[in-house]
Amino acid sequence: MFSLMNESVPWEERRRCIASFHQLYEQCFARRCSPHLSHLDEPGANPLNLVCYMWWDIIPPYGQPNEPPRREFDAAILQVMDSTLYLESLACQESALHGLGHWQMVYPERVGEIIDRFSMTHPHLPEKLREYMLAAYTGYVL
Repeated sequence: MFSLMNESVPWEERRRCIASFHQLYEQCFARRCSPHLSHLDEPGANPLNLVCYMWWDIIPPYGQPNEPPRREFDAAILQVMDSTLYLESLACQESALHGLGHWQMVYPERVGEIIDRFSMTHPHLPEKLREYMLAAYTGYVL
């Protein structure tokens, strides 16, 4: 994953790799993770749920809005988190919120926009996921 930040690797290749994260969520995590919330350590969860949940901690990059070369990179990462929210998978939605919560301190407006749009289009989320969404909105995720 450190290759994603290596500027000697052409940007288009790194961008495609980042964009492919959505397919990982859609074709692997959404199909295999159980409907359990990892931040609550709910019993009975599929072990893959933890990998899904911690994806944005496993990969090393964090937003750097003050670094002009990183703006496209950061936008690509945020786009994956945004699109992942709309998968019909509790585990994937939780993971996207987890990542957004970490990026909230460096991109508060963009993260707020993403979460607001998701919240408005998903008014009937499970209560515990809605609570986690509010935590992500303020950057308070573990």
